[in-house]
Amino acid sequence: MTLTAFRLVTIPILSDLEVREAPGTRLAEKSRDFRLLALKISSNAFASTYEEESKRSIEQTYERLTNSKAVQFVALKRGDEAIEQGASVVGLDELVRNEWEGFIVLLGPQAGSDGGVSASVNPFHLMTKTSAGDDAEDKSGGSHQDQTALHFHLNGMFVRPAARGSGLGRMLIEAAIERAVATAQGSDTKEIVVTIIVDEWNTKARSLYERCAFVGVARDTYRQQGQELAELRVALRMELRRTLDEK
Repeated sequence: MTLTAFRLVTIPILSDLEVREAPGTRLAEKSRDFRLLALKISSNAFASTYEEESKRSIEQTYERLTNSKAVQFVALKRGDEAIEQGASVVGLDELVRNEWEGFIVLLGPQAGSDGGVSASVNPFHLMTKTSAGDDAEDKSGGSHQDQTALHFHLNGMFVRPAARGSGLGRMLIEAAIERAVATAQGSDTKEIVVTIIVDEWNTKARSLYERCAFVGVARDTYRQQGQELAELRVALRMELRRTLDEK
């Protein structure tokens, strides 16, 4: 496949009511199914596991679809529509109807601190806290303080095996970075910091992130969720910094 075979879209942020009524409920089911597929196909590439997430209720997916600090990007197979630049917004019916080929979520922003994101904690709750939570974290002296930057985190990256090697992974990452820059525009922020976590053994993923200008900044050990007796794994924290006037 080539990049022209895909259409990159963002999932609209839903209200609590919309996510519990059709077609919002069908979108939530599709999103959850795609997440479970990713965990099944690439079981070693995530901190979570298929067994753990399959036990969780659909409420977790509802929470993610209604959170304004979780922007989700999906790659759909392209039809006959004209080629578009960047990620577009489509209707819920189209998202439900079409096959998903890739996915990534942009979490944040958080001001002054990234909340200490690591492989051993759930980044969703750290990076989507309310302002009150942000203030509490800053006063506590949380790690990675930077008062001049807005912090974002990339999570849940997955591309179907048949679409790998097409450049789709880089397309998803760059769309998320562009969204982070756009979010920060007009603020007093001078810089954005985008982080991502990858297992140290995953050289293909690390190479992709390096091509997108990420650099390794820290290592962390963890066990996959629900695998308390498993061997410790080593994760690499990678970071991209970009000033707002940088193209």
